[in-house]
Amino acid sequence: FNNCLQYAELHDKLEQYALAAMKEFEWYGDIESGEKSCLPGSYAVFGLGLTSEKYFPLVHQYFKMLDDEHQMVHKYFIANLIDRYGITKQSMELICAGILSAQFEMTYKNLATIIDDPQNLTLLIDVLKGHEKYDVENILYSIWGKNYPSAIPKLKSKQKKELLEYIRSH
Repeated sequence: FNNCLQYAELHDKLEQYALAAMKEFEWYGDIESGEKSCLPGSYAVFGLGLTSEKYFPLVHQYFKMLDDEHQMVHKYFIANLIDRYGITKQSMELICAGILSAQFEMTYKNLATIIDDPQNLTLLIDVLKGHEKYDVENILYSIWGKNYPSAIPKLKSKQKKELLEYIRSH
């Protein structure tokens, strides 16, 4: 997949492969089933997702198809997605969709580092507004860890007040 990604003219064919390969409740057979299980097409999706925002809809589709108890290898992809794109409206939605697509307890310190910015916190709040309380808690945990209730008040951005109010009212 890495070699294919070197040639932009192959990207759309790689996307077609990923769409054909992704099958719900299936995974590559080269490893034992469990947390390291990987949905067929994963490597193509990961590569394309890190190549261009054009492939964010493909990544969204991938996240929706995952078996949240058995396919968790993408948690490392999310960290790379954050490093590659930072926080934009589209990337924040995708990052949160990825966080909610599996039952893993991973804290994205790279996200916590860049979230304390008025624009970034506003984007986070906007995305949180579309989710249930349990999902909101999972997203916040993935940013600041289990001590997120005490981490948020320490943020420098004034938007922390809006975030705290949202959490309290939700």
